[in-house]
Amino acid sequence: MDYDVFICYSRRDSEVAEQICSAFDAIGIRYYIDRKMQIGSEFSDRLAKAISASKLFLFLVSENSTTSFYVKCELHYAYKRIPQEYILPYILDNKPIPEGIDLLLSPLNQFDLLRHPVRPTLINHIKSLIAADLTEEEDHEEITFPSEFAMQGMKMFSENKFEEAFVNFTIAAEQGHVQSQYQLGVCYEMGHGAPRNMTMAARNYRKAADAGHPEAQSRLAELLFDGYYVPGDYGEAVRLFKLAAEKGNRDAQAGLARCYELGRGVPQSIKNARFWYSAAAVQGDACSMQKLKSLK
Repeated sequence: MDYDVFICYSRRDSEVAEQICSAFDAIGIRYYIDRKMQIGSEFSDRLAKAISASKLFLFLVSENSTTSFYVKCELHYAYKRIPQEYILPYILDNKPIPEGIDLLLSPLNQFDLLRHPVRPTLINHIKSLIAADLTEEEDHEEITFPSEFAMQGMKMFSENKFEEAFVNFTIAAEQGHVQSQYQLGVCYEMGHGAPRNMTMAARNYRKAADAGHPEAQSRLAELLFDGYYVPGDYGEAVRLFKLAAEKGNRDAQAGLARCYELGRGVPQSIKNARFWYSAAAVQGDACSMQKLKSLK
């Protein structure tokens, strides 16, 4: 383990978090706390790796933290990586806890600030947990395959439970699951389960595209062709459109036809444009059908 404790909290509760950090510093407990990430930042690989590298997950529960999207992402991720006996909720106020989070916390051993002050009660309990020998630690690592997270993500997505879908796609994607990398791009592009972030959408489409995913290749090519949300690159757009079009992706076929029609990234060729518009039209693309009627 790289860390003894991962501290999950809202920046608005920094005063209590810093009290805990000072107590940890005094007795040599290794901890991870994110002091720098700004509101709106992505659920990053850095945070995910820190959670996975921690023995204990200390969740500072408050009205601030339980309404934070990013805190909820961290909590859901911790549930996939850390045994329940090492997830410790520390309740800072008496505000109602949202039902979904309350359900997650209900089986856990909970402390609260009013009855269990940071020093010595909370710190002593954490010391005892850290000192305990987790003899079956290896059994808890990677016990769930990325495809299972991906399937759960698709189920949640189909039920419009986008935040849960986003968390599952994130876990599967960082383990190299290509379809989840694509789905994560969709979430970022559409603002489903996370704030809309076209840079992150393109980044995840790129990962899936490089692995040969035709839908991701087509979506990334569209972004590069438009050049509105990410820097434009007609040459790379054409390359990706071709890869996906040759695999039968209808949108990519129409996109490649548009490149040939306009001479963007390739020499203009009405013949080639008609060829790819025809390929897309055969698959039912209405815009390509209209193009074939007007293209001379």
